[in-house]
Amino acid sequence: MPHYLYHNGSYCLANQPLFTADNRAFRYADSLFESMAMVNGNIPLLSLHLQRLTQSAQILQLVLPDELTPRHILNHCRQLCQLNQIAPHARVRLTVYRANGGLYLPQLNQALMLIETTALPPHSFEPNKEGVTIGIYPQPLVMPSVFSELKTGNALPYVIAAQYAAAHHLNNCLLLNCHHQIAETTNSNIFWVSNQTVFTPPLSSGCLNGVMRKTLLNLLPDMGLPCTQQSCTLNTLLNAHEIWLTNATAGVQWVARLQEKTYQNTLALQVAERVCNLMSYEL
Repeated sequence: MPHYLYHNGSYCLANQPLFTADNRAFRYADSLFESMAMVNGNIPLLSLHLQRLTQSAQILQLVLPDELTPRHILNHCRQLCQLNQIAPHARVRLTVYRANGGLYLPQLNQALMLIETTALPPHSFEPNKEGVTIGIYPQPLVMPSVFSELKTGNALPYVIAAQYAAAHHLNNCLLLNCHHQIAETTNSNIFWVSNQTVFTPPLSSGCLNGVMRKTLLNLLPDMGLPCTQQSCTLNTLLNAHEIWLTNATAGVQWVARLQEKTYQNTLALQVAERVCNLMSYEL
C-alpha cells in the first residue's frame, strides 16, 4: 500500500526523493522535530509540542512556517492518517529544518516542514504489563548546554546508547552526562520514587525538556504525589523503590530491573492510568 507524507504544502509518496545534497538537516543536523501521539483523531498534547518547538526555533533563529498552527497541523495529520489508512491512532513526527544555503552560516533562516505518520497501537498509553529492563551506558554521552534540552536532528548519543542496549539485550539504556550523573534514556525522561516522593533530573543535567515530563510535573501534585527535581546517580536509582520512563508516545512505562535490582510498580500503574485517561479524553 502506498505511504504518504506531508512536505511543504504537498502530500507526497514517502518513497519519492525530497532533498538535495545541500539539505541543511542532512549536512549540519540543522533541524528540530516533535514526536507526538494522535489518539482518537486528536493530538492531546499538541499545544505543548508546538510551544516547545516555537521556543526551540527561537534559540536556533529559525523562522517557522505560517501554517505551523494547531489547526493546520491537526488537519494535515488527519489527512495523512486517512491516506495511510491508519486512523484514528498514529505516531506523528513533525520536523522543521532550515532552508538550503550557506556553510555553517546560513543564507536563510526560513524553516521548511515535514510531517510523517505511522501506526500507533490503540492501547499504547495503557500501563505496561511487563516492566522494562534497563542498563547504563558506561561513558558520558550528554553534555548539558543550551542545546541539550532541545529535540534536534543530532541524535548520535541516543543512537549509540540504543545500540548498546540492543547488544546487551536491554529494553532501554540510561545516559550519563559529563558529571557522571544520569540525565535520561535513549528515548525517555526518567522519574524515580523514594519514600513516596517522586524525583526527576533537572534540565541542567542535560536531559531533554520532554513534553510528557512537563505534563507529569503538573499532574503529580494534583494526585497528591510530591515531585522534586534532583540530580541522579546510579546509586540513587539502585536505592529507589520505583523507576518510570516517560515520553509523549508511550506515556509512563515502569522499570522492572536495573542491573540486579528489581522494582515495584504501585505508583507507576496509578500514574500511567491517569495519563492514559488524559490522552484518551483531552482535546
